[in-house]
Amino acid sequence: MRRTRLVENREVFLAYVLARYNFSTIEGLYHRFPLVWQRRDKYKYYRHVCLERPLLKEEYKVKFAYCLFEAANDDQTIFNALFDELYKQNPRFYKEIKNKLGKHPVLKEVELKKFIYQEKPDEQEFLIYLSVLDFFLEKQGVNYEVKNTFNTLKKSVLEKEQIFFEFEEESYFYLKNQLVKSNSLFSKRIKSFCRGYSDYLGKNVVDFLNAKLESFFQSAESHKVIQWLKDLGLWTQKMDYRLTQADVYQLVALLLCTDEDEEYGTDEEQTVRLGEFVLPMPIFVAFEQSLYELLPYFVLSNIMQKNREFFLQSCHTKDPSISKQLEKEVNRLKHELTRVKEMNTDLKSLLGKQKDALEKANKTKMKELESTLITTLKEKERLEQELISLQGEYATLKLSIKEGSPSVNHMTEIVVDEALDIEKINCPEVMIVGGATPTVQKLKKILPNCKYFEVDKRYNDQYFNGVKLAILLTNILNHGMTRKLDKHCPQIKKKSLSMTNVDLIVKEIAKQLEDI
Repeated sequence: MRRTRLVENREVFLAYVLARYNFSTIEGLYHRFPLVWQRRDKYKYYRHVCLERPLLKEEYKVKFAYCLFEAANDDQTIFNALFDELYKQNPRFYKEIKNKLGKHPVLKEVELKKFIYQEKPDEQEFLIYLSVLDFFLEKQGVNYEVKNTFNTLKKSVLEKEQIFFEFEEESYFYLKNQLVKSNSLFSKRIKSFCRGYSDYLGKNVVDFLNAKLESFFQSAESHKVIQWLKDLGLWTQKMDYRLTQADVYQLVALLLCTDEDEEYGTDEEQTVRLGEFVLPMPIFVAFEQSLYELLPYFVLSNIMQKNREFFLQSCHTKDPSISKQLEKEVNRLKHELTRVKEMNTDLKSLLGKQKDALEKANKTKMKELESTLITTLKEKERLEQELISLQGEYATLKLSIKEGSPSVNHMTEIVVDEALDIEKINCPEVMIVGGATPTVQKLKKILPNCKYFEVDKRYNDQYFNGVKLAILLTNILNHGMTRKLDKHCPQIKKKSLSMTNVDLIVKEIAKQLEDI
């Protein structure tokens, strides 16, 4: 009949056998068959949990051994090399198979049982033994019948496979998986335990253990650990790993699943209650001691897990080509990091300049707006005064019309105080600035020889020559007029009047001329 393997994943069990060899043996096989490791991702069980190890160096050995046996199925050269290594460890076993079974091209079940039942079928060593036997039979080209005995064995192996690979940690892995289920009984008990421990400590247990961790890496005993991490390329200048709540749950679960070898007395009067757990004081002290001792190694294990692929890729530092390639990759990453830092610095500088320019532009714009606001307010105030004056003029005209008095525009004669010397007042040395149109027209009839600086009319610079007195009628007046008057007649006497009565204005002019 066609030859069939006894164990589905025979290569995995054979990897355990080869991984027991010295590291130099594995290194030698690597240098002979480097492509096997480079193609590791294509093999079915490479990432299987059964091949993971707490120590990454050990994990590399068993994973590379597995890859070799997978590759040997299609490469006779690799098959022969692996056979030589297994033969070195089991020469008597192979010779016995060759002497007793090698004469038959087809091996009957009853003959095969002579080898199969030499070991206990419920232990992992038995499965390894079967795999080696199967491998040696393949070398001899021996086929064997497959009946119910082997089908039952194969089914039993597949059912127990996970237990075989987890070893003593079976309960911890199960409970670790239960931790992620928030409603599981175990998860609730662990969380209750941690809350009770926080109450006992008087502070949050996560903060307390992080302080312990920081203290450890500052102590002398951490030097060997730090050097080891540096050798692996996993150490930075500052240990910035921080325990999370989930980390603490896992750490406590691991300790609670660990059986203590020593026996402690149980003094019922001295106990510590942590959630649903009631621990005798000696056991609680032992728990705390184990917690503090395990803490840094638990953290290092997590760091190594996160850097597993980095370690596995850089394990063969003795190979010049790989070392050169890794060095080139490191330099590339350093160059990239430097470039990113420079870009970050340039961006910060550019943002700073843009911020300063924007602030300066905002300040300038604010000053312009404030200046415009002040000018607008002054203009508003002038217009309000002008409006008040016009309203007064309008009221006067309305009253005169109502009483039947002749219109201002049609008055042919204006009466002023006879005591005033009009000839003395009526001279070009006097300039009337501004004023409402009706008022200015009345003044022109009385004082035609005076100079008039009216709103909305243009005057050349020579018009202001010889002026000694300026009367500013503020009811109709703007800043442009006063600025122009100050420019051409800076030293003359000026008098501001808000009245509109012509007789009073003439009297004020006469008074001001007397003081000159």
